[in-house]
Amino acid sequence: MGLGAKARSMVAVGTLMLAAACSGSDDTSRTVTRADVTNLPPGNATGTTYSGVYVLSDGVISACDCRKGSCSQVRVAKGDTFTLTQTDGALHVTLRSAANTTDQLYDGGINRGGDFRVGSSFMVENNVSYSLLSGTVTAEVSVDAESRVTFVGAVGGEDYDCDFTGDLVLSFSKPL
Repeated sequence: MGLGAKARSMVAVGTLMLAAACSGSDDTSRTVTRADVTNLPPGNATGTTYSGVYVLSDGVISACDCRKGSCSQVRVAKGDTFTLTQTDGALHVTLRSAANTTDQLYDGGINRGGDFRVGSSFMVENNVSYSLLSGTVTAEVSVDAESRVTFVGAVGGEDYDCDFTGDLVLSFSKPL
């Protein structure tokens, strides 16, 4: 699917965005590969306790390393929604961003204490990102997470090849 008119100048990747004239960090972040984000194991949680809709309420870019493009173009996309669907130790996360016409899907696991790790590979036109999202869910309250992303592609006519990390806070919105 192509990008909508609103999203032609920005692309959300793992709830972090590449956009024009934004702040960022020049600290380094590790490259995330397809192998890092696929076939993540389930955890040991039971039931559906951690399911719900959460909204990205706060976040910062804590590390960034661009081989092409600039880290100054990376920012957190506040307002994105995350739908967490837990089936015992399996966790599925759907990220809906105003910047993309296609939802980003994550799969992985969650443990009894709420700690989780999910991965996603996302392709829109010639843009590719691999994202790892990990952290802790406090059921029907919040999610504290780290998002590690590798993005390769073009945004607004500029080429990017970047690794970046964001520290995210999601607030509970509603149950499923």
